Amino acid sequence: MDLRREKDIEQLRRVALAQQAQIEQLLKVLRAKCDELATLKGSEEELQQTVVPQLCELDEADKTCPSCGGELRPMKDQFETSEMIDVVEVSYRGRYSLDFAVKVAIDKYLDHIPLARQERILRRHGLVVITQTLWDQLHALARRLESASRALLARVLAEPVIGLDQTSWPRLDGKGDKPWQMWCLTAPGVVVHPIKSDKGTSTFKSLIGDYQGFIVCDALKTHEAGVRGNDRVALAGCRAHVFRKFEEASPDHPEAHLAMKWIGELYAIDERAEGDLAEKAELRKKESAEIIATMKTWLWSRSAGQRSPRSSTRCSRLRSCRDSILRATFATRRSAST
Repeated sequence: MDLRREKDIEQLRRVALAQQAQIEQLLKVLRAKCDELATLKGSEEELQQTVVPQLCELDEADKTCPSCGGELRPMKDQFETSEMIDVVEVSYRGRYSLDFAVKVAIDKYLDHIPLARQERILRRHGLVVITQTLWDQLHALARRLESASRALLARVLAEPVIGLDQTSWPRLDGKGDKPWQMWCLTAPGVVVHPIKSDKGTSTFKSLIGDYQGFIVCDALKTHEAGVRGNDRVALAGCRAHVFRKFEEASPDHPEAHLAMKWIGELYAIDERAEGDLAEKAELRKKESAEIIATMKTWLWSRSAGQRSPRSSTRCSRLRSCRDSILRATFATRRSAST
């Protein structure tokens, strides 16, 4: 099509819109490429903070002017500076130190370098060592950190609201298929990961000890059994778990979508605080409380007056959702205000 000769205004408009869309797409690709190049070239913040001054001395011949033979003298405040990223060669000597054990731990657990690979790297730097020795270093370091781990756990258990969860941890000792369990206890600014042989009631009790307060956790029977008869501890399901329960019930009970909408509104209110705990507490007091009150009335009305076996099951599920959301609300209110 020869645009210079085209006289149909509508056709020209369609061509212009198509070209605009193509230009916008090309600009989008160009911006993405620019962003990619920006990450590759690095930034001034990446330069190392260790500065090594190096003075370049001139020999006598270079201190003489090649034109007149006169003496060359330094010009005040006239000099050149440059920055260079260099490699400082690693060396190992003497007995194993605490710093060496820390490096082995960081390489393994933070940088995910297996001990066998570390062995080869160390050998290239002149240190002949086997993986068992590196493991012994990790074990010695773990024993040094036991007191810190206990102190962190005590710090978590001093909070009025804590989080608790666990996930499987593969066994490498060949003692069956049953995995270890890595527990996770959290509080503001603190996370502790004890590894235990199971996720049973006795393990749960041993971890929380004499704790008093709210525990936000999964609705596992072992957790419920762990606090049965203990008035000092209340289990609370987080909103995500409560939402999941309503979501699971929604195919048979469409009214569950109403609760899901309310929970979504609670999340939206929290997001407006942008991480400010004081602001979040104020928003929950002013706006979230009204939604919670509405949910409470609705949940009580849905679970009241159910008598048939089928209705009894439905009533039980609704009561479970009701209790979870109410406990979660009390826990989050208290957490935001502390």
